Amino acid sequence: MSGQTTRTGKALYIKNLIKFHTSMKGLKLKDLMLKLHDEYNWKYNLQNLSNKLTRGSFSVVEFLEILEVLSCKLEITDKD
Repeated sequence: MSGQTTRTGKALYIKNLIKFHTSMKGLKLKDLMLKLHDEYNWKYNLQNLSNKLTRGSFSVVEFLEILEVLSCKLEITDKD
């Protein structure tokens, strides 16, 4: 994530990361939204999800749920 120092840059990076992994699983954002609704009872619609991704305004829990639905994991390591 080097070079992503602004809040907007970080939000764009995460949005693109989620969209990339969604498409790699053969899904569209609509499919992701339906899976989140089924597995985690998300109440958002597709436009809400798209807005949250664009703004980077989802919670850490929501982000982890997205990763779980995409069969991805979050790994934290030192920068060094």
